[in-house]
Amino acid sequence: MRIEKLLILFFLLLLSSSLFRELYPQRVVSIVIDGKVTDDVTGLPIPGAQILFYDVTSFRLVKSTITDNDGTYEISVKDIIPVHTYELYVLHQKEENLYDYVPLRVPISVEASASRKTVDISLTPGSTIVLTGDIRYVRSPNIYPATAFLVKVRHLEGEAISESLGVEGLIDEFGSNSEYVRFLNISDTIVIVPSGIPVELYVKSVVPIERASGVQYYYYGFFEFLIDNDRKGFTLSQGESISISLPKHALKESFDLVKTEFTSLFDNLSRSERIGFYVASQKERAQQAGNLINVASEEYTTGKYTESISLLRIAYLKLAAIEKELGELIGIALTGSKLIPIFLGFFAIALGLITSEKRNRQFLLALIYFLIEIAVFYYIYPGSKVVELSEYFVYSLVSLLIPLSILLIYPKIYKEHTVYGRPPLKRLLIPLFSLAKRNIRRKKFRTLSIIVSLSIVIMAITVFTSVSRVQEIVTDEVSGAVSYSGILIRNPAIESSILPYLPISPEDVTWLEGYEGVTKVSPKSESLPKEEPIGYLYFGEYSIPLRGIIGFSTSEDEFTGYLSQVIVSGKPPTMRGGSIAISKSLAEVYDLKEGDSLSLYVQVGVNRVFYRNFTISGIFSDDKISVLKDIDSRPILPYYLEKNEETGGFEAVVCQPSQVIIMSYEDTLNLRERFKSLELITVSRILFQTSFGKEEEDEFLRELIYSREYVAYKTTPDKILYYHLGWHTEFSGLTVIFPTVIALLNVIATMLHLIEGRAKEIALLSTLGLNPTHIALLIIGESLTMGLIAGGIGYIVGLLTYQLFNIFSINLTIHPKLDWYWSIIALLITLVLSLFSAIKPAMNAILIAVPSSIRKMSLPEEQKKKREEAITKTFAKREFPLPFKISENELNLFSSFVID
Repeated sequence: MRIEKLLILFFLLLLSSSLFRELYPQRVVSIVIDGKVTDDVTGLPIPGAQILFYDVTSFRLVKSTITDNDGTYEISVKDIIPVHTYELYVLHQKEENLYDYVPLRVPISVEASASRKTVDISLTPGSTIVLTGDIRYVRSPNIYPATAFLVKVRHLEGEAISESLGVEGLIDEFGSNSEYVRFLNISDTIVIVPSGIPVELYVKSVVPIERASGVQYYYYGFFEFLIDNDRKGFTLSQGESISISLPKHALKESFDLVKTEFTSLFDNLSRSERIGFYVASQKERAQQAGNLINVASEEYTTGKYTESISLLRIAYLKLAAIEKELGELIGIALTGSKLIPIFLGFFAIALGLITSEKRNRQFLLALIYFLIEIAVFYYIYPGSKVVELSEYFVYSLVSLLIPLSILLIYPKIYKEHTVYGRPPLKRLLIPLFSLAKRNIRRKKFRTLSIIVSLSIVIMAITVFTSVSRVQEIVTDEVSGAVSYSGILIRNPAIESSILPYLPISPEDVTWLEGYEGVTKVSPKSESLPKEEPIGYLYFGEYSIPLRGIIGFSTSEDEFTGYLSQVIVSGKPPTMRGGSIAISKSLAEVYDLKEGDSLSLYVQVGVNRVFYRNFTISGIFSDDKISVLKDIDSRPILPYYLEKNEETGGFEAVVCQPSQVIIMSYEDTLNLRERFKSLELITVSRILFQTSFGKEEEDEFLRELIYSREYVAYKTTPDKILYYHLGWHTEFSGLTVIFPTVIALLNVIATMLHLIEGRAKEIALLSTLGLNPTHIALLIIGESLTMGLIAGGIGYIVGLLTYQLFNIFSINLTIHPKLDWYWSIIALLITLVLSLFSAIKPAMNAILIAVPSSIRKMSLPEEQKKKREEAITKTFAKREFPLPFKISENELNLFSSFVID
């Protein structure tokens, strides 16, 4: 049953296909098109006009002819498919690259029964504009030239020229991205405009544009600009030709963009400064970027457009880095406005506990201190003005409740228990610190002088020291040695790319060759990695797959000597000579030798397109070329893409020598130009030498690397220097160490002097039962308590100093410490300084507390143990208001030192 149904379905399909062929036959017809081409203004015939008859559907030139002396033409064509679209393209070339009529496009409708059509054509008198140079955009990574562009001819008022003249089919789009240029088969740098009419050129180019963030480093977008001769337009006479520099006009948009970025950044910096941010360093660097813009403008006026866009790119990158840094600074301040008040809350409670002994008064003073701190903090910390005022009050309230909660809840959770026997040292810390805070309140002048000294140190560290990340050209010395002196530059790959490197623009090679001071340039080109073979070599009946192509310049051997090393038979390919070198293994397999001819076909989609014939000029060694590497350890051989079965992605793999050919650099450029849309060939690295001095060469390299984000290897006979754009941590203000040491010595001297005057007090403390360790801890506790106060005050005064710098326009190259953790660091620094300053005084206090003579006592062991238990019985906490009564069991606790 199932088979019968399948047979019925099969016959129905056959029937429907035959009916379709009957109703819609693929018929072909013959047609003759004739007519006359005349001047639209004079009506005179135009001899020598080219008539191109295209099958637009299949993009095929069906037939072409030229008009005779009477301006007439005739095209006879067979096998015309009526359902296809056909067009006539008409243009007149006065001489090479000079056109005196605007091309015209005429649609041709072919009926099924048509046999002849008469099409008379009138051409509008025109002039030729030759575009020179390349289009670069300041937002493009490596300022890589535009990959394609479209030029629209418009009336000066902005209207399309075909609409302005009312001529249907008038071609007004040119450039590499215009389909009409491909039909006309003219250079993409030629623009034909109507004569006698003011016109402007609107250019829309495709350029790589860097992303602000994301996985991909860049994307392709449109860069548009206008060429209008300063709003005067271009009015040319018929047959006239002028040249227009593309970079000259494209640079105007880049200048406008960078100047807008500069103005916007300064506005943001000024706005940030008004709300309290200290941005003197950012302003200074922004001004340096502004100076670069001015220098770029000077280079522009002298016609050095490549140098101009390079400087603009550096300025743009610097401005973008400052803008990013400012955004991060605002983000840090925003976070600090939420977290630093918690530190202020703890600091206020610490001050309350230090300045009073009564519980209720401590909380009241802490609240007063906190309100003062939070009010001052609002005016001196810029982040507090970034958030809403109501939001700031909420954060402030929470910042006070957190330490208060800890202070109230902790004693309830942790309760000290009665200790029998000798109490551990940690149980005495709180009483000792309680004595310490009483002592610092008694010695007011001493306390004030030490706190002021430490506060000044912390203020100086907060304000005058700076730790920041800076982006600049970094130079490292790398291992290795080469036999030549020169500079190698390469465009490094990004992390997200599977490519081992990024392309270098051939225009950069041309620029380097013409740069004054660059004496020798040797570029290397190679095929970009592809999954499938990039082409095939045909030799007789053989078809040889081709994975990679290398292009060496004629000066390669003057640098590296690679060609002399690898060529084992014959000679290297010559410049524009149509010659290639193949591997020894390939020559052996196919019995190829010098002088044999090979045909190169390039893989374009599913088709293999013939390029040209090449002659084998030499044969290279597979083994030798496989081990050759450049200075940066990159192999000489190109790469291809191979699928990784584990990950499912592709990875770049070095080609086998048998699947690689060597051409001259110039021949690879011709191949690249012929198949421009395939991105077949690119420049992978450039070697060059200069006649500059050491400092001038270093400055040239830094500018080149910064503007294009290349990496460079500078080789000398004894070492290799690696230049690259990177980040490093910059420290400034290390001179603050000296006043810090002076302040520390001052504190130590003050403490030592006071210890000498407190001999009686120390003796009394010893008499009351404090051993030398307790006395030392008391001295250290006094110092740490003063350090605690000084740390908080010093950090707050440091933040205040930034505002004073803004008010008095004091410009220092420092990075403001707005991070929340700097408040804790400032506190830790003062505690460490206080601890070190108290070590020597504490040792002196121990010497005072230790008796000068030794008394010996002897008791029976049982009596000694019982006596110790009775004497050292203590309670976790016990208060006795005067006058007080004690029980008989507590008598020994209070009177044992008298009995002893």
